[in-house]
Amino acid sequence: MSVHPSIRRQLIWRLSALFLLSLILSSAIFLYQAWVNRTATLDRSLRDAALQLTTDLEVAQDRPRIQDIAAANLAPAEIRSLRYAVIDRRSGTTAEGSSPGLVRELGGSLVSLPDGGFDFRDAAGRVDRGYLVHMSKAGIPIAVIISSATLSLADTIAWMQDEISSELAPVLAPLFIGTVLVAPFTIRRSLRPLARLSAEAALIEPSRTDVRLAENGVPAEILPLVRTINTAMQRIDEGFELQRRFTSNAAHELRTPLAILRARIDGLEDGAAKAGLLKDVERMTRLVSQLLVAGRLEMQQPLSEATVDLAAVARETVERLVILPAAREHALKLALPPGPVVVRGEEESLGDALRNLIDNALAHSAAGKPVEIRVAADGSVEVRDRGPGIPAEHREQIFERFWRARKSSGEGAGLGLSIVRAIVQRHHGSISVADNPGGGAVFRLAFPLATQSAMAQAAS
Repeated sequence: MSVHPSIRRQLIWRLSALFLLSLILSSAIFLYQAWVNRTATLDRSLRDAALQLTTDLEVAQDRPRIQDIAAANLAPAEIRSLRYAVIDRRSGTTAEGSSPGLVRELGGSLVSLPDGGFDFRDAAGRVDRGYLVHMSKAGIPIAVIISSATLSLADTIAWMQDEISSELAPVLAPLFIGTVLVAPFTIRRSLRPLARLSAEAALIEPSRTDVRLAENGVPAEILPLVRTINTAMQRIDEGFELQRRFTSNAAHELRTPLAILRARIDGLEDGAAKAGLLKDVERMTRLVSQLLVAGRLEMQQPLSEATVDLAAVARETVERLVILPAAREHALKLALPPGPVVVRGEEESLGDALRNLIDNALAHSAAGKPVEIRVAADGSVEVRDRGPGIPAEHREQIFERFWRARKSSGEGAGLGLSIVRAIVQRHHGSISVADNPGGGAVFRLAFPLATQSAMAQAAS
């Protein structure tokens, strides 16, 4: 079984994935830029601390000396584990007050380095950040070094978490929530024309091939498909119309020859040959009548708001059929409720449905067995025969046009029951088949009763 993907679900997932990817990429760029800025800020802080340190230098006896100052006076928040040193560039000696071991860790090439920041490893193997400033104090060339421990992984993670919670989250959280809420709504609204087109296409059926899909409000990407479908429906409609007219015209043209044939047969002497010919003519007449009814059903407009008394329709139909030769072999028993049974529908169509059911019952009932017609106050009609019955596996197929069981002995063309079902569906009713107790089949038609407003509208 093939899986049909949902366009809406695909769009939501793809947009969400795109947004998540953009979010990750934007966050990475933001954090990288913030890290670069932080490193630059650290260098500026080290440089400012180095310049501040030069103001605290003293030159005594032609030698630089650092005053006894607190390291906190030099270190802003960016500088951690501050160390500093002053070197006499003439002799390479370290001024009194310098951090022990700092110059030794930096090596002898320190005085040859240009001004600016650099990384180095301390005695413990840790990477530190240093900043070097060359200057002159009282005519003595000196080098000032400020050192700070670089950020560790734990410090970096903590800093990133702080940046995300304080900088990124307030901006991205509303954007993410807005996208999650707006994207499904926008996609659902954008796909609404497809749902409308699907509902319109569901109205297309053999009796309504004139339905066309509306092009108003259809997205430009779908419009060519809609126009192609409408063009195809136009061709199908024309083909159906030709078929309907052919069937109707052919049936009409056959009625006159059949009437003439019947009149000539009636003029023959009574006998087996005449009886056989009359039976054949009746069969052909019945088939032509069914073709006319089928053609009329296909060309009928949607059901009107008219109402009809189902009991009166049943009474009139039985009165018409009781005089036929086929009904003389069987007793037609009609049971009606005390009052009228008003349903929404058309008298002629309901009469056609009931007549075809009774014809079918007469054709399959054993000779001398009655055919019962019962109308109930709930809007249902039952036709009971005493024939061979209908197997459960055939109870859906019997309503298909021109379908006949392989072992069927009936002489029908397989149109009657399909006509009945078409009329019932047009009247928003239902049809079912069951076993008749004692043998035979029970066909049950159920129609919705007309509402008071429908009856009032029909009366007006």
